[in-house]
Amino acid sequence: MGKNVHLVSLGCPKNLVDSQVILGGLALQGYNICEEAGEADLIIVNTCAFVQEAVEEGLETILDLAELKTRGRLPRLVVTGCLPQRYGKKLLTQLPEVDLFLGSDGCRDLTTRLDDPTTRLVITRPSFLMDETTPRLITFPTHTAYVKIADGCDHHCTFCIIPRLRGRHRSRQPESILGEVAQLARSGVKEIILVAQDTTAYGHDLSAGYDIADLLTDLLTIDGPDWYRLMYTNPEGITDKLLTTMASSERICPYLDVPFQHSHPEVLRAMGRGQPEFDALALVRRLRQAIPGVWLRTSLIVGFPTETEEAFNHLYRFVAEAAFNHLGVFTYSPESGARAARLLDSVPDKVKKARRNRIMSRQKNISRTLNQKLVGTCHRVLVEGFSEETDLLLQGRTIFQAPDIDGVVYINSGQTQVGHLVEVKITAAHDYDLVGEIVEP
Repeated sequence: MGKNVHLVSLGCPKNLVDSQVILGGLALQGYNICEEAGEADLIIVNTCAFVQEAVEEGLETILDLAELKTRGRLPRLVVTGCLPQRYGKKLLTQLPEVDLFLGSDGCRDLTTRLDDPTTRLVITRPSFLMDETTPRLITFPTHTAYVKIADGCDHHCTFCIIPRLRGRHRSRQPESILGEVAQLARSGVKEIILVAQDTTAYGHDLSAGYDIADLLTDLLTIDGPDWYRLMYTNPEGITDKLLTTMASSERICPYLDVPFQHSHPEVLRAMGRGQPEFDALALVRRLRQAIPGVWLRTSLIVGFPTETEEAFNHLYRFVAEAAFNHLGVFTYSPESGARAARLLDSVPDKVKKARRNRIMSRQKNISRTLNQKLVGTCHRVLVEGFSEETDLLLQGRTIFQAPDIDGVVYINSGQTQVGHLVEVKITAAHDYDLVGEIVEP
């Protein structure tokens, strides 16, 4: 077969790291990446199956790419990741167009399994952890890199099937992470984004006492990266030690992604999250007190089976009082294999959507108000290239904007190069995005 590969990476940044590992292994085998699926000899879809919407996106993508075979083009089609891990043998008959299915550890098995035409499905208990020697091909942009510090999850949220798909929590050795970040720094990466299913659980399975705060402290000894960003921080795992460490260095972004999911005690109990005395709003206040100027992102679920009108109103007041800088809302859907799927889905879909819309409408006003306060202030912006809207504007992100999920800064005056950090004065604010001009090249 030929040596052109086209890869589609679906889902979260953690999946993107796996995709880059797949490409790194294939590059060592002489494969060339092609942007057009029609030019490929090998097509890979690295899937997500966390929620039904992701499953549907994966199936649609696979079927679209499989059409190349019906049009006379015969590329080899491989599906990896959580979709095969979740559905296993069922996919063999449902997707006969696929030549090979590999589960969550597919990024490790793919290059060797390609040579075995007798096998169509390989599902194992997830155990793989990359290290600094694992081949990885960083795809554009090269000034930002995700670093997966752990994989798997030990939490028991009743709505979630991640432990089933990714296995138990497994932390990488600190030396492995430091080695990888040092390599990325030498290649010119400016922003390191630490990801895992739960970054605050990092180190719990390593030598006693070493945790995410210690890892951040050690990472600061590496010259090069200007920003270290922490994503997916479980509320229960945010310690005073972590907050003190984050506040101690300007290189650690004053930004926390904290998936609260809900605020009402009864709903949280049904979700299997938090302790009975957990106070979400008190934690928000604690975060803002510990890290001056911190920007907070959260994700919420509305329409959970035990969410009464009173419980939803509690959540709505929480959103209004917490005034998150960034917020996303999911409408609950029962997932096969999750414990909550056994509960009566008592909230009608129409009500779920109305509740989501109500929170997002409130959040839109909050975001606009917070952004307007930035007009006239100056911030360092990591320039990522021309705007997706028009090539007349540059586009970048401030230290309080994570890629893909938060807003951006449109630069309408001044010139610089992609990957540079420049001082930008904010001149206008929209609901989620900002506009500014370069004041320092």
